[in-house]
Amino acid sequence: MSRFSNKAYLQEMTAHLQPELAFPIGRPEEWPRWRQALRAKVAELLGDVSTPRAEPGADVLERRDDDGYVREKIAVCSKEGVKVPAYLLTPTNEHGDGGRRRAVLCLHGHGHGKDDVVGDPGEGTEEERARRAAWIAEHNYAYARRFARMGFVVLAPEARGFGERAAGSEHGCYIPGVISLVLGLPIPGQRLRDDMSALDYLCSLPNVDAARVGCAGLSEGGRRTLYLAAMDDRVKAAVISGYYNTLRGAIREWEKLSGWDICNYVPGLLRYADYTDLAALIAPRPLLIESGTEDPLYDQQAVQEALDITARAYAALGAPEHFDVDVFAGDHMWSGRKSFAWIDHWL
Repeated sequence: MSRFSNKAYLQEMTAHLQPELAFPIGRPEEWPRWRQALRAKVAELLGDVSTPRAEPGADVLERRDDDGYVREKIAVCSKEGVKVPAYLLTPTNEHGDGGRRRAVLCLHGHGHGKDDVVGDPGEGTEEERARRAAWIAEHNYAYARRFARMGFVVLAPEARGFGERAAGSEHGCYIPGVISLVLGLPIPGQRLRDDMSALDYLCSLPNVDAARVGCAGLSEGGRRTLYLAAMDDRVKAAVISGYYNTLRGAIREWEKLSGWDICNYVPGLLRYADYTDLAALIAPRPLLIESGTEDPLYDQQAVQEALDITARAYAALGAPEHFDVDVFAGDHMWSGRKSFAWIDHWL
């Protein structure tokens, strides 16, 4: 190690670090206690997401008929008086189980917010709308619309910092991210509280079967899915797209981290757990990981390490068939080759 290199120092520290609450794969007698301890620690690091949330409820702001479903724009009640704008997609066909349908929480990533996952180019000039529509198509982003047309009730909440929740003076994620860190309220915790409130509302709907609710997301939406499914057992099946590797591997490769946003980070997380340990909190519930081989944000060795570790965790828990991967030839995008059928099968 160079005497002057902080990069070498941090990489060496990471390489030798043993997270305190890593999944005890060979010690099944410890699994219940481990799960409880890691969830409590993650809740603490995120800024205490275990605090009570608002009663499920929402205001309906707009309503329109779409191809095969009704789309409502709503405002979901979250913690501390915060309202979460969201799209609720309700299929219009007759398919359902006694009037109660399966449901999916569709979480967006960086981009234009909830509009992306419903395939809406939003407002603006014809040129702006065309550019956004092309961007949505390029990333295969409109998975919420696809799930609704399959007969799922879909809720697509808008994350803090995007769409209607990104005033021009907020400077994206960076300045809110810095302020959030000094307040001890990292953005992943703020977004998780909102996503839990959205899940509260989705599960409360009379036409939704709360025992058959899934979650799916691309990029930052994949990170949101990872945390929500890890921390909330109501998510019965999950798809994480464009967001999975080991943190150790990401730090080992270093340069790719320049493409990661400040809203990814939870201070102190790696002292206790890697992303693979969060995925082990999801197990044995069904989990599918999508990852593009040309994704510039992730080193393929670190991705494969994470996939191998997670496969071993599911096997140890006696549910190897509940974990699957879709490693596809593509960029940072939603694949969909397996994900729609995966959610359809397990719910």
